[in-house]
Amino acid sequence: MILSVCVRTYNQERFIAQALDGILMQKTSFPFEIIVSDDGSKDKTQEVLRDYHQRYPDRFRLLLGESNQGGPKNLRKVIEASQAKYITCLDGDDYYTDCYKLQKQVEFLEANDRYVACFHNVMNVYESTGARSLFLPLDFPSEVTAEDVISKRWFMPIHSVMMRRELVSFPTWYEEIVNDDYVVNLSVVMHGPYYYMPDVMAAYRHHDANISIGYSDQLLIDGKLLRILEGFSTIYPQEYMPVFEKRMQFFREEMAFYEKEMKHPWRKWFRFKTYKRMLKKLLRKGLKV
Repeated sequence: MILSVCVRTYNQERFIAQALDGILMQKTSFPFEIIVSDDGSKDKTQEVLRDYHQRYPDRFRLLLGESNQGGPKNLRKVIEASQAKYITCLDGDDYYTDCYKLQKQVEFLEANDRYVACFHNVMNVYESTGARSLFLPLDFPSEVTAEDVISKRWFMPIHSVMMRRELVSFPTWYEEIVNDDYVVNLSVVMHGPYYYMPDVMAAYRHHDANISIGYSDQLLIDGKLLRILEGFSTIYPQEYMPVFEKRMQFFREEMAFYEKEMKHPWRKWFRFKTYKRMLKKLLRKGLKV
């Protein structure tokens, strides 16, 4: 099998049909499989999945969990079910918009052995307002290296990436983390660069199920990111240590900042008033010009 589309889902009955239809509309010169792993949904997601499997029995492979194990375990489960040459992953609330997405990405990887993966731009879609915006800027560079993935904030939605399956590995501490796609990308980009396609070929959905992040949540996330970097810094070539150290120091300082904000809430109020005062001064200055 040349390609597996690995779908993970949990309680996404409102969106999963659009995600599956986006896969089924793909026009390719090669066969591909669709593996869907549901993490014990409590809504009607599994009913929708069974209906699609009944209608397209040769296209779908279902992995239906009885209990919720969490996103990272579900991603690992669906990836490890694939024996294909390439994989691309999709969360059940996102969807493809270009019917040639899979064809374009497979063609590129087949013709360019130097690259271990390729990814593309996506469209942010905001359910509450209907607003849309590009996820990445128009001048985003065409090549991404391990140093970029280590040193930058998240910039590759999981459903935009197609990678060589044999390069994906899961460290022993994988299930301790929450940023699962970050771990997958760090495991792959260690072997070579990614190629960026500016084509907008999928939608990244923002909806009311998204969780707002407070300081305690951000501390948890930063701590998990720090753990990921500490783990990979021990297996990457020594030449990457300076970029790992710089990034880990960034998260240590950010965590210290959040801890102070939680301990002294008045600091946040002071900063808000300061920024507001500065903005008023700038506006007044602009009006006088």
